[in-house]
Amino acid sequence: MFPDFQPHQRAKLKVIAFFTLVASAALIAVFVALQFRAFSTGLIAPVYAAQDAQRTLSPISIDYLHQLDEPCHSHQIRLRIVCPPISQTGGYDESAFLREVSAAQLDDVFAGYSATMRKVSPDLLIDNIHFKTPYIPRYAPAFVKMLLE
Repeated sequence: MFPDFQPHQRAKLKVIAFFTLVASAALIAVFVALQFRAFSTGLIAPVYAAQDAQRTLSPISIDYLHQLDEPCHSHQIRLRIVCPPISQTGGYDESAFLREVSAAQLDDVFAGYSATMRKVSPDLLIDNIHFKTPYIPRYAPAFVKMLLE
């Protein structure tokens, strides 16, 4: 098995190989277990209250935005969130969204958000906010310019 090693080295290598094999098998078992719905949606994934299902900003997003804003604020950097392109026919309720932003105390982060809103034809989008691949090169420069303003 280990022809170029002395007998005492072979024993050590066998132990190392054994523990490496056991660790690899454990990782594979964890990966396989996480594929089951009970693990991926119940035991590990966050549980949202019924009212959270109607919200645009999830509790995790709110927490993450606060975590991003804190170091930016301490270094005098303004964290700015801009609106992604949205469908002209989408059911976006701006006033409800801005109430969520205020309730989450993220008014500074979302200042000017409404001014960056660009409504586009639903034919250009995969869903209500993501461009179809062929349209990205055509529309991306306008959004990059908006970010830099």
